[in-house]
Amino acid sequence: MNNPCLFLTARRLRAMRRFAHNPDAAIAYEQALRAVLDEHLVGAADWHALFYGPQGEDNPVTDGPL
Repeated sequence: MNNPCLFLTARRLRAMRRFAHNPDAAIAYEQALRAVLDEHLVGAADWHALFYGPQGEDNPVTDGPL
C-alpha cells in the first residue's frame, strides 16, 4: 500500500490521540483513526503500522495509558 494521503491522515490522528487535551478526546481520535483505516480497507499487514506508527512508536503497551 502506498497512499500518501492515508499515511498523512493516520500520522495526524495518531499525534492528536497521543497529545489529546483529555482522555475523552484521545478516545475520539482513536475511533476516528479506526474508522479511516476501516474505510480504506487497510489489511492486517499495514494496519499496525498505520495505527501505531511505522516503528510502533505510538503503542500504548510501551507508552503507558493515555
